[in-house]
Amino acid sequence: MTFEDADLVAAFVVESLEHLADVENQLLTIEGGGEAIDIDLVNTVFRAVHSVKGAAGFLGLQTINRLAHSLENVLNQVRNQELVPTSERIDVMLRAADLLRQLLESVDHSNEVDVTAHTTKLDAIADGSFVAGQAPATEPAPVAQAAAPAPTPPPVATTPVAPAPVPPAAPAPEPQVTEPEVAIPVAVAEPRGEVANNSRKSDVGPELNIRVPVTVLDRLMNLAGELVLGRNQLLQTIETGDRTALESAAAGLDQVTSELQEAIMQTRMQPIGNVFGKFPRIVRDLSAKLGKQCELVVEGREVEVDKSIIEAISDPLTHLIRNSVDHGLEPPAVRTAAGKRSQGTVVLRAFHQAGKVRIDIQDDGGGINPSVIREKAQQKGLITAEQAATMSDRESLRLIFAPGFSTAAKVTDVSGRGVGMDVVRTNIEKLGGAVDIESTVGAGTTIKITLPLTLAIIPSLIVQGGGQCYALPQVNIVELVRVRADEVSSRVSRIKGSDVLRLRGSLLPLVHLSTALGREEQPRTGKRPLHVVVVEAGQVRYGLVVDEMHDSEEIVVKPLGRHLKQCHYIAGATILGDGHVALILDVSGISAAANLRVEEGRDNQHETLLEADASDNLQTLLLFHNHPSEQFAIPMGLVSRIERVRADQIDSVGGQELLQFRGVTLTLMRVESVIKARPADIQNRTYVVVFDLRGREIGLVIPHLEDIRRISGEI
Repeated sequence: MTFEDADLVAAFVVESLEHLADVENQLLTIEGGGEAIDIDLVNTVFRAVHSVKGAAGFLGLQTINRLAHSLENVLNQVRNQELVPTSERIDVMLRAADLLRQLLESVDHSNEVDVTAHTTKLDAIADGSFVAGQAPATEPAPVAQAAAPAPTPPPVATTPVAPAPVPPAAPAPEPQVTEPEVAIPVAVAEPRGEVANNSRKSDVGPELNIRVPVTVLDRLMNLAGELVLGRNQLLQTIETGDRTALESAAAGLDQVTSELQEAIMQTRMQPIGNVFGKFPRIVRDLSAKLGKQCELVVEGREVEVDKSIIEAISDPLTHLIRNSVDHGLEPPAVRTAAGKRSQGTVVLRAFHQAGKVRIDIQDDGGGINPSVIREKAQQKGLITAEQAATMSDRESLRLIFAPGFSTAAKVTDVSGRGVGMDVVRTNIEKLGGAVDIESTVGAGTTIKITLPLTLAIIPSLIVQGGGQCYALPQVNIVELVRVRADEVSSRVSRIKGSDVLRLRGSLLPLVHLSTALGREEQPRTGKRPLHVVVVEAGQVRYGLVVDEMHDSEEIVVKPLGRHLKQCHYIAGATILGDGHVALILDVSGISAAANLRVEEGRDNQHETLLEADASDNLQTLLLFHNHPSEQFAIPMGLVSRIERVRADQIDSVGGQELLQFRGVTLTLMRVESVIKARPADIQNRTYVVVFDLRGREIGLVIPHLEDIRRISGEI
C-alpha cells in the first residue's frame, strides 16, 4: 500500500466512523416510532450507510462494501414504506451496524472476515423471507493478523480528503454541512484494564482523532502570532535593559500564554453526549433480556468535558446505568401493583455546577432499603452489630460502595458479584471526583457524580510540609483554616489516638502532611498558628495540617516514574514557576493511608453541635480588610466558595466588572460600590468570595483575607 493509499484509507475510516456515530441511536428512534416512520431520519441513516458503501468499493474493501450494501437495501425499503421496522428487524440491523463499525476499526484485515451470517439475515428481510425468532447472527470471527504487516503511516494533520465514492444507481441527497471542521490526530494513552483483543485495530481509529472547529484553529494561529511578537519584544527589551519595557513585555506574554492555554484546552473539550450516545442501546437490550420496560431520558448532551475524562467515565457510567435497570427498576407486574406505570424511567443528566461537571443517574424504581443494606453488610462482615445499630440511613446507603458488597439474590452475567460499585467509586475518585447516593424506598434512587472539567492543567494550592513544597488540587479543597496559636489548645483535641479540630459545630479529623508522607514532623513550640487545608475525598472530609501555604498556581500534570507508582498518596508531579519539581498530593490516597472514613452519625452530631452553638449565640464569620483601616465580616453560611485570581483577569464591560473563570462569567462587585467605604489598595492578586443568590453566582472582590472565626452575635 502506497503512502497515498494509506492516507486515503485513513480519511475514509475517520469519515465513515463519523457517519456511523449516531446510526445506533437513530435506528432505536426509528424502532420507537413503530409504523409511524420518520422518513427524514431513515434518509439520514440511509445516506450514512450509502457513503460508507460507495467509498469502500472505491478502495477495494469488498467485505465492508458487501455488508453496507445489504444494510442499505433494507433501509431503502423502510424509507419507501415497504417494510415496517419491527424490533426483530431492528435487532438484525443493529448487529450489522456493530459489525460494520468493527470492520472499519480493523480496516487493514476487514476483507478476511466472513460476514455471510449478517448479509443473509439482511437479504432475508429485504426479500420478505425473514422469520422472526431466528437465532441471532453469530459474532464475527476475530480479524486475522498478518504475519508481518507493513507499518501504516500515521494520518497527517491536515483536512482529510474524502475518497470519491462509486456513482450510486439512484442519486441520494447530500448531507447538510453546518460548520467546517478538520480532524487533528491526537495521541491518546491506552485505557487501563482493557481486555486484549486478537484483532489488531487500525492505526487510524477514532481514538487517534478529534474534531476541532476551524474557528478554534484560527484563534490558535492568531495567538501563536501574538506569542512570536511578544517574544521579539522581550528579546529587544533584554538588550536595552529597560526594566519598565521588560515588565510590559512580560505582562503581554503572560496574557497571551493564558489565552493560548485556554484555546488549546478548548480543542480537547468534547460534548459528553459522545459517551451518552451508547446508553440507549444498552438500556434497550438489557430491558429486553430482563423482561422489563424502561425508558432512558438523556439531558445535557452538550455539556463539554476534557476528552481524557470522557474516556475514563465510560465504564463507570455503563455499570451505573446497568445497575439502575437491573437493581433499580421493578418488573412491570410489580410496578403496576404498586400503582406505577409499567414502564420505568432512568434519567441520565449532565450539567455544570460550581466550576465542575455534575452527572446524575436517577431511576423511579423501588429504592434501596437502608435496613437491608445494614443486614447484608453485617452478614458479609463489613460492619459489626454495634456499628449497624448506630449507623444512619445515609451512611448505610454508602455501604454499597464497599468492596465485595452486593444485594443481588443470585449471581448473573449482569450483576451480583459485588465487584462493581467499589470500582466505580475508585475510578471516579482517581479523576478528582466524588460519587454519592440518595434513595427513597418506593420512589427511586439517584447516583450523583461530580467531576473536574479537565485533568491536564489544574489550579492548585502550593503547600509546604517537612521542608518540601507540594501541589494540592483546588478541586479537592473545601476551605482554608488558620487556627491562632493561642486557640490551638482549645480547638484541637485528641480522640482515640487522632487529632480533631472543632470547626463550626463539628469535629474534623486532622492528618499531618509530614506524618502522612513519612517525614519527621517538626516539633510544635506552641507559639505558631496551625495551618489547616480542609479537603474532601469522596465522602470523607478531613483537615490536612501543613507547615505553610503559598500562592495558587495552574500546574501542568506530569506522570510519575515507575519507582513512584506504588505511592498512593502521590497523584503526579509538576514543575513550579521557580523551576523546582513538586509532587501532586492525592487526597484520596492520604485518607486511605490514614484509615479515615465517614464518621458514623456525623450529620446528627453536626446538627446537635450547631444547636449548641445557637444557644451560645455564636456564629462563624469571614473577616477581611477592604482598606487597612477598615474591617468587615461575612457570615460563612452565605459563602459558596473563595477563589484567588489575578487582577488582570477582571474585565470591565459597560462599567460592570466581570470575571471569566472556569468556563463561566461571574458578575463582580466591590465593598465601596455598595456601602460607604474607602477604596481598596491595588493588588496583583485578589480574592473573590462567591455567593449563590437564587441559583445565580455573584462575586465580592476582597483584597485582604484575615481569618475565619466563631464570634458572639450579641451587640
